[in-house]
Amino acid sequence: MDENKIQILEEETYDSKSGKGFKKIFKNFSFLTIGKVSGDFFTFILFIVLSRKFGQEGIGQYSFAVGLGGFFGICADFGLYSYTVKEISRHKSSFEKYFQRIFSLRIVQAVVVISLLIVIIPFLSFSIQTKTIIIIIGIYQIIYSFIDGISAVFIAYEYMHISAGIESSLKTITSLAATLIALFGGGIVISLLALPVLASIQLFAVSLVLRKKIGKSKLSFSFISLKETFQHAIPFGVSDFLGQLYARIDIVFIGFLLGESFAGIYNVGYRIVFFLLFIPKFAS
Repeated sequence: MDENKIQILEEETYDSKSGKGFKKIFKNFSFLTIGKVSGDFFTFILFIVLSRKFGQEGIGQYSFAVGLGGFFGICADFGLYSYTVKEISRHKSSFEKYFQRIFSLRIVQAVVVISLLIVIIPFLSFSIQTKTIIIIIGIYQIIYSFIDGISAVFIAYEYMHISAGIESSLKTITSLAATLIALFGGGIVISLLALPVLASIQLFAVSLVLRKKIGKSKLSFSFISLKETFQHAIPFGVSDFLGQLYARIDIVFIGFLLGESFAGIYNVGYRIVFFLLFIPKFAS
């Protein structure tokens, strides 16, 4: 057994005897939960404002776009978040190698998903406004997957406070901006456009923090390395997709079968339950 493994075992034994292991897990969980809940709180405020300002049709368009756009976001990530945490936490000394492969694959998947989004949208039988909102939310979800991917690196290094700050600040800033635009008379399309615009700015800022805190990495689009990384991420991707399917398929089906207005009515009742579901998710 090499010295590194012996040291890890000794640290784990010490932690279990002293209770530090439990304290560490609880502290990390607390950071992530507070970041998630605080961010989702402002998202919930945005949901309320949109329902008040734009009525049943407006909130229905937003709800349906979030439900459908979530699938594009999941496909853009397709397991890379969990794979990032798993691999980089185990191979911190090889951060550049793993992050290079993962981030390069993330770019490829994002390009493919955006292309599919552009191709699919014209064939949907919805109004121009609804299609525009779907594109806006879809792009926002894809940008969010990039930010989430960088956040996963901080989790792998156990910088939970940074990851929590990223989650909280992203949703707080974007939701408040969209809320204020709506309250001051902006239309629903202009209000929601604040989400991808501000998320893009935050992605740039978070990338700078990553470089300063951990280091920078170049991109590599080697077919072999991308294929290998994708294959390793598939189990996580399938799990994430099935989770999204479970959480959002009802809203998407209602939107397609009955119209986006009915999706909005349904989502108002479901929103609080959906909000609470994230607590056990983060516990796992």
